[in-house]
Amino acid sequence: MAMNKIGGKSNTGDGGEQPSRMEPLADGSRNPKRSAIKQVASGRFGVSSYYLTNADELQIKMAQKSYKTKQYKKGFKAADAILK
Repeated sequence: MAMNKIGGKSNTGDGGEQPSRMEPLADGSRNPKRSAIKQVASGRFGVSSYYLTNADELQIKMAQKSYKTKQYKKGFKAADAILK
């Protein structure tokens, strides 16, 4: 939301965006919670025609690297620290 308020463009990431964030405000202006840039990945999670038409820009992920279980080392998750 902060990026939108200062004129920047926020990005949804490849997980989609809640439809309520894209609804215009009562006066018809854009919702400040709306992300200007929408991402679409191969899984198309949360992607609908409504999602796509509410984008100023689209980012389409063409490929994603996969890791073998033995070589991949799980990274630190900030969520665990926040829960404490």
